[in-house]
Amino acid sequence: MAPTLDSCRRYGDRAALLALIPGLGHFRNRQYFIGFLTVATISVLFLWVFWLALLQFGSDHSNLSAARACFLVWTLVVWQASVFHAYSSTIRQRQQDGARHPVDLAVQIAATRLSQFSASARTRNLSKTGACLVAPSSFPANTQLTIAFDGHPVNKARVIWSKPAGNGTGNLVGVEFARPLMAF
Repeated sequence: MAPTLDSCRRYGDRAALLALIPGLGHFRNRQYFIGFLTVATISVLFLWVFWLALLQFGSDHSNLSAARACFLVWTLVVWQASVFHAYSSTIRQRQQDGARHPVDLAVQIAATRLSQFSASARTRNLSKTGACLVAPSSFPANTQLTIAFDGHPVNKARVIWSKPAGNGTGNLVGVEFARPLMAF
């Protein structure tokens, strides 16, 4: 099951905010070609606007103001399109990465909030961005965890939700990884 649009919007909002500086939202999404293309296009359009302004003020050509306005409008259109693209591609990528797959793996979890806690748990499902764990105890939301999968590097995670399992054998704990899993 893929995450909902609402759960991915905050990532899109962050990318759109970064994209207010041309190309930065795409660089964050690792869309380097699109980021460089955005920066280059906006730079060339701005150069034309400034060049036409210099020509207009250096001579008495009043007809250049319409051309300058046209280039300025196209600059704003490209900039707005890049902000929207950064927003929508971030949400789309987050939904693809968040698709859960039923996987049963043994994991070691450790919490370091007020006291040291370490336990064994199992995964119920797993995605690049999070997991549902079957743990022996529940955790409050936003508890920072360290999760070690068998044969994989240690991952930092944050508890999103926790509730008792329906069969009474443990608790279900939803976690979000600090960095997406690469080996998934």
